[in-house]
Amino acid sequence: MESAVKTISVEEAAETFERCVREVEAGEEFLITRDGQAVARLVPADIGFGPLDRAALRERGWPGYDR
Repeated sequence: MESAVKTISVEEAAETFERCVREVEAGEEFLITRDGQAVARLVPADIGFGPLDRAALRERGWPGYDR
């Protein structure tokens, strides 16, 4: 079962970065927002860093990629 993407603010990410990294190591993913707008993703390194696949993000339920 795939876990849901967790959404956190830049401020929360900064305050809890070490915990976030541990969770990412365990397979979690984070969407980091500033003023409610997505600005970054924190994901396991093994998912790759190719071109942004908006269709795949929509399928996974990533906020902001529903266009």
